[in-house]
Amino acid sequence: MVLLDIKQSLLRRLPWTTQAVPASAHVRESAFRAYQVFIEQNPRWKESLFDEHFLKTRIIPMLDYAAQQKKQIHPILLARAWAEQFNNACHVQMETLLRIEPIMEKFVKLYEKEFGGLK
Repeated sequence: MVLLDIKQSLLRRLPWTTQAVPASAHVRESAFRAYQVFIEQNPRWKESLFDEHFLKTRIIPMLDYAAQQKKQIHPILLARAWAEQFNNACHVQMETLLRIEPIMEKFVKLYEKEFGGLK
């Protein structure tokens, strides 16, 4: 239950944006490389709106913000951003996020590998 509380706290604290913002070249390049590998490994997710538009408008701004703060992004935050594409409500059920979190964790690990490898 404590882990669930921590994840809910994360969801409340991150500033959200729905517009693409200029990101550092390092973040952008790392994200695109990670995305390419992720989609090769999980092709059905591209059809599920984990596409380049989502990458550019939602994921990269979040990754850039995390990089500026010198923090790692938590997969639950990406899960929320993805789920919100299908639900206009600001609040997405935690159960839904927890089901999506493992796949987002795969993307985050790929990104972190690329981000660390490109420095």
